[in-house]
Amino acid sequence: LRLAHDFDVCPAMLTKREVKQLFSAVCRFRGSMQGVDYEDLLRVLGLMAVTALSKPSFQHLYPTNQSKVTVLLEMWGLADPIKLQVVRQHATRRAGGSPGR
Repeated sequence: LRLAHDFDVCPAMLTKREVKQLFSAVCRFRGSMQGVDYEDLLRVLGLMAVTALSKPSFQHLYPTNQSKVTVLLEMWGLADPIKLQVVRQHATRRAGGSPGR
């Protein structure tokens, strides 16, 4: 959920409830509610993109799952090293630490 907030996916594109439902669905799929591994994280991210961009207001702009995931990586910034650094700095500040390099 923090990831969705950090990258402005929630609440702009998905509700908190939708993000939790996607996470739960992936956990149920793998048979454990004890967090996710890397592969599961990729599934959650893909589902976030497909779910958000399949809504009526975006459906015609991004007709394929590939185009939806591309938006997640490029437009939402999940593949952007600069955005990742900004998110890390905000997380460090939230935790009360000093922002590293």
